[in-house]
Amino acid sequence: MPGSDPPRASVMAYNLRNCGRTKFNQHRDAIVAVLSAASVSVAIEVRDDSKDGQLLQDMLDALNGAAVRGGRGAGGGAHGGGRGRSPPRFTTADGIWRSPADAGGRYAAVASEPLGSSSRKERFVFFYRCNELVVKDARLVHECASVCDRVPMAVRFAWRARPKKQFTLISVHTRPQVAAEELVELHRALNLIDDAWRPSWRARIAKYLARGEKRNVGPILLGDFNAGSNFVTHKDRESHVLWRSPDLTWLVSDDVNTMSSHNGQAHDRIVVPSHHARFLEDARVNELRGVRGVTADALSDHLPLQLVVRCSNRTGR
Repeated sequence: MPGSDPPRASVMAYNLRNCGRTKFNQHRDAIVAVLSAASVSVAIEVRDDSKDGQLLQDMLDALNGAAVRGGRGAGGGAHGGGRGRSPPRFTTADGIWRSPADAGGRYAAVASEPLGSSSRKERFVFFYRCNELVVKDARLVHECASVCDRVPMAVRFAWRARPKKQFTLISVHTRPQVAAEELVELHRALNLIDDAWRPSWRARIAKYLARGEKRNVGPILLGDFNAGSNFVTHKDRESHVLWRSPDLTWLVSDDVNTMSSHNGQAHDRIVVPSHHARFLEDARVNELRGVRGVTADALSDHLPLQLVVRCSNRTGR
């Protein structure tokens, strides 16, 4: 509606480090408390290589159980010890797993298939609030598979209140030893996704061009880049396409600590096309000081990144 506040979506990306069944059962309440703090929470390094995605379903049930109780993750677990589990209800196609968004819960999820060449495969999982957002599209960027061990995953969201307003997230988890090489592919992934989903933005682009403005379609790269100086040196950054590109803005800079050990390393990052940065607010590291009963380093060696995505309030856009 003209004059109303533009919708916003809070976004979080968090490397949960080796989050399998044992870890989730041990820290269920704390993990739910963190993941339920955003409209979209991208969980990285979820260790569920089961054929039916039972851990994914249990995590989703725990989020929805906390939402029903109104505690945002406070209180007891929804399905402690694995008892009373819901059977997995994910559908799969082209390496993407989706839970039904009309199942009556506050949260739904879209996830990758297990990724990685080693025996310890992991998933990207996007937990999102169904009453706020709709998933318009999701895909793995397989074009990067020759370089990236865990190919990036892209998800395009729209606001329920303004379905023509959309934003794209690309989740990232590089291998530390070859982070600089894999990060070159992220630049390619960003352009590939922008090109692949550009037809959906044709009407918006036409209006932007008519006004002489840059188009606002840029995907948001976020997650564990392993971009700290112990893996990507200052010399690497001097010539690296992601750091040197004038068209990209780093919302988490090289001097920010993103680790729970406070070792000064900026491994986790958010990178956006510069013309899109004006629609992003409050990008920062979450120190997890408000999570009760557990320390940040007990959950992960990483800290979550968060930001707010705001859509334009112009009528007809």
